[in-house]
Amino acid sequence: MADAVRRLEVEKKELEERLNEHGPKRKYPAETAQERRVLAAKQNSLLMEFPSWGEDFAMQDSWAKKLELTPEERQGIEMLYQQFRGKLYEELRSMYADMVGDPDAGANETVNALIHNIQGLSPRELCQERILAILAQVSAGGPLPEPAPDAPACERVVLMIFQSVDALDAQAVAMYGDKGKKALWSGTSSFETSTGSSDRPEK
Repeated sequence: MADAVRRLEVEKKELEERLNEHGPKRKYPAETAQERRVLAAKQNSLLMEFPSWGEDFAMQDSWAKKLELTPEERQGIEMLYQQFRGKLYEELRSMYADMVGDPDAGANETVNALIHNIQGLSPRELCQERILAILAQVSAGGPLPEPAPDAPACERVVLMIFQSVDALDAQAVAMYGDKGKKALWSGTSSFETSTGSSDRPEK
């Protein structure tokens, strides 16, 4: 029963985030996820965000019309998104399954639920230490670090999402220009974690 309630809460949050396309953009006014990530890091917050259209993997007709996408462009962007989400899900599920020692674990979870589960099972103090190190590097505008050999799952998840999103954005722009990126970000899921600093931005 508790699992069902938690899953419903996660799905509700996903829907709210998908409907509120301006969430992170309003809080951190920047054009790209990478730039918003830097702005958040400068305010001692870790921001993870990625395109999220819902579990049907289909772009809304209103967005395809708004961006004046051809059928071929829409199909190509949807394929990029589906590949991204499929790979992200499999990597998260594999990580979670390894953590709980069950190869079938996470099979019925959403991407957002898997991220929550992995973070919750990760060692808290070590994660805080590694997240602070990532924030320092991100806020300085440097390249993303590679996970340390002994990186806990929480660190690997953050860096995997950052790298995957940046690669997806670059691929969308290279293939379809700015409208490709706008189409991908027609829906968003985001996670923000504060380091506990008093100057954390208000929600």
